[in-house]
Amino acid sequence: MSTMTDYGLREERERQLAAEVRQRVVSLKGAFTAVRWLTRGFTIAESVARVLTKS
Repeated sequence: MSTMTDYGLREERERQLAAEVRQRVVSLKGAFTAVRWLTRGFTIAESVARVLTKS
């Protein structure tokens, strides 16, 4: 009987770990997306500035 409860506890712990990892991956993806959008915004601003300084 004790092996069944141990197995249940281990399963629950693994489920919690998987949820945590999934959450971290989601937040990492969000951070990467934010950085990508920021760099894209900077390059657009740079291009606009280059065009404005030329004319």
